[in-house]
Amino acid sequence: MLLYTAICPADDYQDALEAFNAGQYQRAGEYWQRCALAGNAGCQFGLGVLYEEGRDRPQSDLQALHWYRRAALNGSRDAQVQLGFIYATGRTGVEQSPVQAFVWFSLAANNGAKNAAEYRDKVAQLLSNEELDSAHLQLDSLGIQYHLQK
Repeated sequence: MLLYTAICPADDYQDALEAFNAGQYQRAGEYWQRCALAGNAGCQFGLGVLYEEGRDRPQSDLQALHWYRRAALNGSRDAQVQLGFIYATGRTGVEQSPVQAFVWFSLAANNGAKNAAEYRDKVAQLLSNEELDSAHLQLDSLGIQYHLQK
């Protein structure tokens, strides 16, 4: 934890977010890059956005997906929801996969992301019983509890 604090002060994420919202993408990218490498999920998500939108760096679906996944696995609800939408729609160069969309929306819902349970339940309606079983196995392996809303 001490190493993280030395590399990425807590204010850096907020400074980067303010820079991003002000259109200062290079400044935001500098902060987020440093903090993302130190393991900050919010900064990893921010880098994913910069790569997906091509702000301050060449647009790269592959890099966007890489940073979204790292952020999601580090607990970023925003990244988990983003991956749910990516797999639901097949954007950023991934093959459309309602099963993976269900898994990521379930993770986000489990972590308290607003509307994630609703998105998960909508995707669930598109899944066959076999696909739903596959998704449940993936969630079980992660120790995630899921409850479909009626």
